[in-house]
Amino acid sequence: MFRWYATVLGRYAVFGGRARCRELWYFAVVHALATLCLYALDVTLFGARAPWLTAAYTLVTLPPVLAAVVRRLHDTGRGGWFALLWLVPVAGWCAVLALLGAEGQAGGNRFGPDPRGGVEPAPGTVPAV
Repeated sequence: MFRWYATVLGRYAVFGGRARCRELWYFAVVHALATLCLYALDVTLFGARAPWLTAAYTLVTLPPVLAAVVRRLHDTGRGGWFALLWLVPVAGWCAVLALLGAEGQAGGNRFGPDPRGGVEPAPGTVPAV
């Protein structure tokens, strides 16, 4: 799980290519746990009104989070602009979560090769399911 977290952080500002579903969701779990731990530390050290550590962590990890979301949308065959749906309260959040949880396209697409390492079907053939 931490390997996926390190992978996303290592691809800090890589908005091109594709990301597996596992990569995004394992990163999200570790990111949420780190945020909760930092918030608890903030409350202990500074009180609930000054979440300095949480804010700093959130700002530092914002680019890798956005890059992972865009790469995940690329895996489903959609452009990164679909991430802007997140700005629409409730309905947009649900839509983005559904898109991020959708199965990626088998084989390569316009954003790159299959991150699962799938074999490309021969041109003009129907891939086996």
